[in-house]
Amino acid sequence: MMRLLVIEDSDIQVRLIRDWLAHANDARFEIESTADLEGGLTLLAENSFDAVLLDLTLPDSFGIESCQRVHAAAPTVPIVVLTGVDDEDLAVSTLQYGAQDYLVKGEIGNQLLARSIRYAIERKRAELALQQANDELESRVEERTAELKRVQAEATLRMEELAHVSRLNTLGEMASGLAHELNQPLMAIVGFTDHCLHMLESKQNDSELFSESLRDASREARRAGEIIKRMRRLVSKRPSQQSATSLNDTVRESVQLLRPGLDTEVSLELDTALSDVQIDRIQIQQVILNLAGNAVQAMDNAESSERRLTVRTGLTDSRKAAYVEVSDTGPGLPQEDLERLFDPFFSRKEGGLGLGLSISRKIVESHGGRLSVSENARHGLTFRFTLPVSAAASKGPKAL
Repeated sequence: MMRLLVIEDSDIQVRLIRDWLAHANDARFEIESTADLEGGLTLLAENSFDAVLLDLTLPDSFGIESCQRVHAAAPTVPIVVLTGVDDEDLAVSTLQYGAQDYLVKGEIGNQLLARSIRYAIERKRAELALQQANDELESRVEERTAELKRVQAEATLRMEELAHVSRLNTLGEMASGLAHELNQPLMAIVGFTDHCLHMLESKQNDSELFSESLRDASREARRAGEIIKRMRRLVSKRPSQQSATSLNDTVRESVQLLRPGLDTEVSLELDTALSDVQIDRIQIQQVILNLAGNAVQAMDNAESSERRLTVRTGLTDSRKAAYVEVSDTGPGLPQEDLERLFDPFFSRKEGGLGLGLSISRKIVESHGGRLSVSENARHGLTFRFTLPVSAAASKGPKAL
């Protein structure tokens, strides 16, 4: 049994509908009718119907507005519009506003009417099922997106944790040299301040010499402070912070951290035409320190008496990226080791974590660049990583 609401102000039309549906072959209908839209909306609010037959010309409503209001009141109930011959274009328009079908008065018969109602009900069910499936899909997509974001955030956090551990490990390997570099300004400060105390105790009145000693002590204190500042930045634990930064200055500061106690010739070949790049300075310093530190350790095993670390910067041939190259004169590596060099936990160093190069590659890739390694023509390896530059930077002068 199908419950049908007929909203039609013509009593004759309502009687005809009842008669046609009473003689339908394959369905039975329970019909309730009303002569105006407000009455129909009230019945829809109070009762459950399988379909609505809606006249577009009612005492209190006309045209598309009638269809819109019925659809808004009962969005899951299919609507079959009843229209006169002159209103057929209007009836077609109602299909965009919630109606499933329309019938032209004067062309309706019992089988056509029953079939139209059944088809409208089936189309509405399919429409609702499709909408439900779409809603479920959107919900799953949102859930999956949220899950992917959570996993990505956790992966980023893990990488930041590993990067922090790697920086601490790098600092540990540099500890002896850094202690030596710090010891120099501290001992100088002690010497200058002892000299000032001696002058005071011996009542020497050489104010110029006294002032010069204090200036020297102040200069050495600032020097020690800069060393500590660089160390603190390197071991700091904080989220990635990219900003426009001088790549050459980043290289210089990295080499300054590495240089203390280094019995290796360091050559800087920096392209002075380079514009700033958008990077996380600490992360890129970590990459440079890791590559340079590995190069220095590789040269400890070199048979050649030549120990030279070369760090270069410049623009790639396409001028769309800046590059940093770190070259050594060490013994190089077998081909099978080169292929595994960036694998996590692969290390040829005794006690090494095997994370430095893997993390360095991830850092470079997170900046939109690429890290690679190649063998030198004579001795050693060259590590090279690229970083994207802006369009304005890529149009600058070529490197000299």
